[in-house]
Amino acid sequence: MRMHFGAGSVLATPQPSSAVQRSSSSAAHSNLSIVQLLAGDLGAAERTARRALELSRDNDWARFVLGVTLLRNAATYSDALRHLESAARSVPAARETLNALQAK
Repeated sequence: MRMHFGAGSVLATPQPSSAVQRSSSSAAHSNLSIVQLLAGDLGAAERTARRALELSRDNDWARFVLGVTLLRNAATYSDALRHLESAARSVPAARETLNALQAK
């Protein structure tokens, strides 16, 4: 775990264990991507979610995380919506995110 000190706060950013890096489990990678997303490490969350989807195209949690991370860039916004729409079939948070975006 790496600690970041700045602006008066401490943020612990989880680092992928070598076991997850070597894992062929899509679920392990998507779980890690969720932790990275919650920790605010969007770049790592995007990379890990992409790896989870390489391992299983049907991993809706990874698709959700990828969609959320892609929202931050106007160039990838339409891809983000596509991933969120696909994830919404089984991830309530994806549907809620889409609803919130439509309400804006």
